[in-house]
Amino acid sequence: MYWRERGEQESYQVEISVLAHDRRHLLGDISNAIADEKGSIVSAQVNSMKDVTANLRMAVEVKDQSQFDRIVGRLKAIPDILDVKRGH
Repeated sequence: MYWRERGEQESYQVEISVLAHDRRHLLGDISNAIADEKGSIVSAQVNSMKDVTANLRMAVEVKDQSQFDRIVGRLKAIPDILDVKRGH
């Protein structure tokens, strides 16, 4: 997927994978970070692993690359987040 010039499409759905130490309120912290940047979670799947990590896969709706980059930065700043990447 590439980012089109403004005006061609109002929003884009982007897949994000997050690896984190599992803990209480983790999903809430992730959701709040995305909402603070005016992003929208379209779908999410969370798997807790025996090694006490959590794998989250989500589709997030964003307006442009800049908003996506801000969301990734906010997610990486959350305590216990180990990795954030685009795609699955």
